[in-house]
Amino acid sequence: MTEPELKALVKQSLRVSTITFDAEIDNLIAQAEDDISKSCNHDFNIENLDECNMVVLYCKGLFGDGDEKCWNLYSDRLKTIGVRKQ
Repeated sequence: MTEPELKALVKQSLRVSTITFDAEIDNLIAQAEDDISKSCNHDFNIENLDECNMVVLYCKGLFGDGDEKCWNLYSDRLKTIGVRKQ
């Protein structure tokens, strides 16, 4: 997957079809990649579909008013793969 493909996936999951929110979405994607990198102790791998799906969950969890269910799922997945300790 490439960065533009990841952005398109995130926008599709958020049901955003315009460029109006691109700056906010780009910022959320960068934050998600950074969070995943820090949690996994390795650089974000855009070729890893699990990591890309986690970016989608992160963005859905924090975009606009946020989606608590997606945020909780994102947090649980990090814990499940054993990369984030409480």
